[in-house]
Amino acid sequence: MANCKGCGKLIVWTKMQSGKAMPCDPEIIRFIPDEDGEVFITPEGLTKHGKRTGVVESLMGYVPHWATCPKMSQFKGKG
Repeated sequence: MANCKGCGKLIVWTKMQSGKAMPCDPEIIRFIPDEDGEVFITPEGLTKHGKRTGVVESLMGYVPHWATCPKMSQFKGKG
């Protein structure tokens, strides 16, 4: 875990299938697949779209920090 250099909130780094690291909010979220839903990053480093749920048999993933960071614009286009 680390802190975002923009907003200071706690983040986790998830290794993507591409080999790059994605900063994510640390809370694991249960979701069901839905192409029109929000973006989630699975612990295996896959990007999935879905809607939040409390169903135990659902998928689990992190919300990418760029989706919640109030200082995201200072990092946009970097990397």
